[in-house]
Order: sequence, then structure tokens, then C-alpha cells
Amino acid sequence: MTQTATASDSTCNNRPLYIGIDMGRDSWHLALGDARAIRDAHVDRKNLTSAKDCFLAEIAAAKERFGVATTAPVHVVYEAGRDGFWFARWLRDQGFECVLVDPAAILVDRKAKRRKNDIIDARALLDLLIRHVTGDRVLQPVLVPPLEAEDARQLGRLARRLAKTRRSLATRLQSLLWRQGIDWKYARALPDPSSLRTGDGRSLGPALRQEVEILCRQIVNLDGDICRLEDERTAQIRKPETPTQQLAHDLERLVGIGPVGSWTLAHELFGWREFKNAKKLGAFVGLSPMPFCSGTMDRDQGISKAGPGPIRALMVELAWDWLRYQPDSDLSKWYQTRFGETAKRSRRVGIVALARKLLVALWRYVTRGVIPGGARTKPDRHRAAAYRPCGVSSRPLAARLASV
Repeated sequence: MTQTATASDSTCNNRPLYIGIDMGRDSWHLALGDARAIRDAHVDRKNLTSAKDCFLAEIAAAKERFGVATTAPVHVVYEAGRDGFWFARWLRDQGFECVLVDPAAILVDRKAKRRKNDIIDARALLDLLIRHVTGDRVLQPVLVPPLEAEDARQLGRLARRLAKTRRSLATRLQSLLWRQGIDWKYARALPDPSSLRTGDGRSLGPALRQEVEILCRQIVNLDGDICRLEDERTAQIRKPETPTQQLAHDLERLVGIGPVGSWTLAHELFGWREFKNAKKLGAFVGLSPMPFCSGTMDRDQGISKAGPGPIRALMVELAWDWLRYQPDSDLSKWYQTRFGETAKRSRRVGIVALARKLLVALWRYVTRGVIPGGARTKPDRHRAAAYRPCGVSSRPLAARLASV
């Protein structure tokens, strides 16, 4: 009898401890409890001001309060967002199970007013965590990328942000000159502020000329940074050193896919993510159709747009390039048969379907080595050509800096 009771107590004390965290900039709000305490509506609520330093001590104290063994498993959940993935990696290094949740995936009643504060949010996360651990599929956890993959993909993201900043500065310069009667096109070389004349033949004023010089200098500096990033990316594709870079190298073999598309798909999608089937791949990128069927009503709501927007936009661009550079491929023939003779709107709708089919074909190509039907590959001398953003002058960088 004594041995049986001791074994039963040991099994009971080894029950998991659940923690829901609502992270703030200055403090973290914790909701802690085990299965028994949560069933009895006894959940501890803590406010940590020095979060990571006090976290381990708070877990040890919670295990003692709830009568949980010190070796009992600990499950933690928090919302993915501003804090990134460092805390999830730290938790796993400590031996804890961590689940990241997309804030948009948490179901709430949107038809009625609801109370909301950090403690309530932490308790809601705690309830979701318990249901998830016990087998109820109420959420899809956010995948934590490996540290090397997260660092490697920053190169492409930085290049996109710099290109967006450059377009913003060039648009500002264009509108500034247009108000003075000067027609400067975005794709032309940068203007020389000393030679500019207004629409009535006057030279620019001192303050206006100073602003034009500052904008030109910022654009030139961004051009240099973008060129260096693109050259580094092209070098990685030409001489791959990691498995992800090898994927980009293989994708760039196909005609119609350049360094930008191949590098982005490899580092953002195919390098470290795993998809069980084509449906999961299309749903992740947001290219899956969303039907609406109820009674006699049956209509299509378009694609879900639930995934990363840059990848979805990239796939639409690659689909147009595929039609241009791979006209004899099976995908291009399917599009021409289905949408080639239709109206413009139908062709725009069809290009999204082609983008989804192309994405699945590229996934099969990198995972199984199956080249898309009828697709052509590039000769080695035409691969990984250097990229230059629109509007970048061919003059050396030093000469362009000296001109402004």
C-alpha cells in the first residue's frame, strides 16, 4: 500500500507546469498554474520587471507552491512579434517547451465588448497552451527559425528596405524639382544641382539647392550600399557554401528566375521550412483560394493573403517572367489555353493561379529534383548576372559622390 501510494504521488507531482506570458516593453505579465490548479480556477498572476533574471526563480517558486516536482516539464507560450525569437531559444536551452502564437490566430468575440488587459491576455494564452498540449488543435504554432537561417535572410530584407528608402527619396526629389518646373525622371541619372534651372530660367535658391544636394547624396550612398549587398548575394549564388545557398544556386539555373527570386525563395521559404504537401505550401504563402458556400450560395472570395506578402508578390512577378521566358513550358501552355484569349481581368486572375502552380513546381524541384515540365535551364555564362537597381548610374561611385 505504501509503495503504491508513493508511486501515485510521484506521478501526480510530475504533472506539467503551464505559463502564459504577455510581454511588454517594461514588464512581463505571467499566468502560472498546473492542471489541477487551473481546473480549480487557482492561477497565479505575476508581474516581472526584470524579466529574464527573475523568470527561473519564479518557475521554481511556482513549482513549490503548486506541489509540482522540480523535474516536472514546463510549457511556456507567448505571442510572436516585437520580441522576436531569442526568448524561445533561451527557453529551449533551459529545457522548457516553448510555443509561439501568432496574435492574429487567437479567436475572440468581435461582436461584443470584451475586457482586455495584460493579465487577461496572459490567462487567455495559458488556456490556449493547455488545450494545445492536451491535443486540442486550437492553434498553429509559429515556427522558430534556426539562428543561422534568421541571420542569413537579413541580407535580402535589408536590400529590400534600402531599395524602398531609395524610391522614397527619389520620389521626394522628383516632386521637389517638378514644383520648380524641372522634369526629372526617376530612371535618369541624378541631376547636377549647380546646372539646374527652373521653368522660367532661374537658378535654384540656396536653401532649395542645399536640399537637392542632400537628397542626391543620400541616394548615391544608398546606391552604393544596395550594390554591395547585391554583389554579395550574387557571389553567394555563384559559389554556394551552405545548403540554403545551394538551393538558391539550383533555382537560379531555371530560365526566368534571377538572383533576387532564387535567393529570396531559398532563404525565406525552402531553406529551413518543411511542408508536408502542396496544399500546406500554398496556404502558407496565402495563394490558396477561399470559397464561400452556404445553401444555394457558392462563390469565390479570392486568395487568402494570409502569408508573407513579399513572397506572394514575388511569386506573381515570377509568374509573369515565366510566361515571357518559358513560353514552351507546360505551365505556360496551361495558362495560354485557359486564360490566353480571355479579358484582361481574367488574365490577371489567372496569373495568381499560375503563381501557385509555379510555387508548387519549384518546391518539387528543390525537394525532389523534378524540373518543371518543358522548362529550360541557363548556360553557365548567363547565370547570376549582377543586379543594379533602377536609376543607378554606371559612373564609378567616387565620381558620383564628388559630383554632389
